[in-house]
Amino acid sequence: MSDDFGRLTCNQLKLELSKRGARVSGTKEVLLERLRAYERNQDFISNGPVLNISDDHNYSSSELGIPNWPNSASFRTITRDQQFSIPQVSMEHLHQYIMNQQGYDSRSISDNKSLRKGKLLSEESVVAISMFLETSRAFITGTVNASMKKRLSYSVKVIFETSGEIKMSHCECPGGIGPNSTCKHIIAIILVLVDFQKTGEIKISKSCTETLQSFHRPRQSHVGSPVRAEKLGKKLSELDDDPRPLHLRNRASFNDEVLMKVVNFTYTSNSNIAMRYLIPKANIDAASLDHSYLAKDFRTY
Repeated sequence: MSDDFGRLTCNQLKLELSKRGARVSGTKEVLLERLRAYERNQDFISNGPVLNISDDHNYSSSELGIPNWPNSASFRTITRDQQFSIPQVSMEHLHQYIMNQQGYDSRSISDNKSLRKGKLLSEESVVAISMFLETSRAFITGTVNASMKKRLSYSVKVIFETSGEIKMSHCECPGGIGPNSTCKHIIAIILVLVDFQKTGEIKISKSCTETLQSFHRPRQSHVGSPVRAEKLGKKLSELDDDPRPLHLRNRASFNDEVLMKVVNFTYTSNSNIAMRYLIPKANIDAASLDHSYLAKDFRTY
C-alpha cells in the first residue's frame, strides 16, 4: 500500500494526512514520508484506529482503554504560568514507563539508546509543545525536528495521568509505533516537561524570526585608539585605483572604443543603460555642416 502513495499528487497526500489527523505542511517528500509513517504506526486518534495485537483478532482503541484524542483546536501552547498546572511528571515516571515497555517487548537496548538520544534532542530540537487538560488526564502534543534530516519534523503525542504517570505515547517516526512507544522524540518531549517543572523555563528552539538579527555586529570589538583606514587589511597601491586591465591602461583610444561600443549597443538593442548618460550629447548644428553632401538637411534624419 505504501508504494501506491508515491503516485499521489501533493494535494492528494495532504487529503490522506488530514484523514489521519496529521499535519499537512512541508514538501511532497516530507508529506510522503509522514503518510507512510502513519500507515506503519497506525496513530491513535479520535475515531478509534485499529491496533494489530495478534494475527487472529483486532482490538479497537476503546477495547484497549485508549482515550479518544481531542480536537486539535482544543490545544493551547504551554506557557510559564502553567508550570504547576500540568501533571507533575518526573524522571521516575519516565524510567518506570521505559522499564515497563522493556518488559513488554524485550527491547531494552533500543530503549536505553532512545533515552540517551532523547536527552540530546531535548536541548535544541523540540520546536513546540501544546497541551489540553481534562479532569483525569492531560494530552500533550509537540513537534520535534529529525536529528539526521533537514526540514523534517515529527509530531509527538503523549497522554499523562493527573499523578504524572505516562499512559500512552505515539510518534510519527518509523520507530514511534503506538500506543506505548519510547522513541527518542517522545523522550525529548517528556524531558522538556520535566525540566520545565523544575526551572520554569521551556527549552523550545527559537525560529529564525524570533531571534534578533546580529549581522551588523562585528565578531571582535576593537580596543584602543582608532586605526586609520589605510592600515586596515591589505594596502592598496596606486595601480589598483584604475579598474582597466593592465594591457589596456596605456591605450589612448580606450575611452573612445568604450564610447563607440556603448553607442552601438544602445542603438542596435534599443536598451537604455545608465552608462549612456555619461557620454556628452553631440552638437547637431555643427554635425549638419560636416554633412553638407546629403540630399536633405542632416537634422531631418
